Amino acid sequence: MARLAAYLILVGFLLGNLLRVPFFHPNIIVTPLDFAVIILYLIAIPKFKKISIHYSLLLFTLWLFISLIFTSLNLWDFASGLAYYLRFILYAFSYIPLSNIFNRNQSNNLITALAIMFPMLGIVQYIWFPDLRPFIIYGWDEHYLRVFGTILDPNFFGLILIWSLLNLKNIYYWSLGFLVFCFTYSRSSFLSFLTSFGFWNLKIGKLFGFLGFGFLVIVSLWLLPRPDGEGVRL
Repeated sequence: MARLAAYLILVGFLLGNLLRVPFFHPNIIVTPLDFAVIILYLIAIPKFKKISIHYSLLLFTLWLFISLIFTSLNLWDFASGLAYYLRFILYAFSYIPLSNIFNRNQSNNLITALAIMFPMLGIVQYIWFPDLRPFIIYGWDEHYLRVFGTILDPNFFGLILIWSLLNLKNIYYWSLGFLVFCFTYSRSSFLSFLTSFGFWNLKIGKLFGFLGFGFLVIVSLWLLPRPDGEGVRL
């Protein structure tokens, strides 16, 4: 069962937003990863031995639900918001079934596999499909010559790549991942990178590491090519 759960998660992340199925309403979209997470819960139910609830997360989800009630304009608006709310709950509390299915070694292997897979996805996408402009008619932004992966958004994919970089220990994989990250040309992702790695280095008391990552970003921005397109002008 652990192997099946791992395959489901890998395939769900691999497909990203390439498959999107409307669910009763055009604004309510279900993705392969949603199905994978639901099946993950179903697999984990018979195995539940421990349920550790983070009460700050529980309070946050309650606050979100109250906000949803008071900000919805009509029934369909509430239904659409509720679908995103339920997705957030499934994803936010997915650590519960994961901790009941996988042991520590299996979890580390899955995290490493995902951390390596995302940069590879970015490379394949950038080589074979660097132009998202034909998909404008389906509601996607006109990203051109940028890494956006199967998420089809360079900003969100950049955040996923930051997660990969935080979990990659091999210097060669890390360097490749950072190179792919740079080609997202995402201002918000670069800022998140500096915040994440800056906080991590300051937390462990490495001031020079913090300054080093800042220098790395500055040099990378200076060396990045500037092909045609508004999105690459940082």
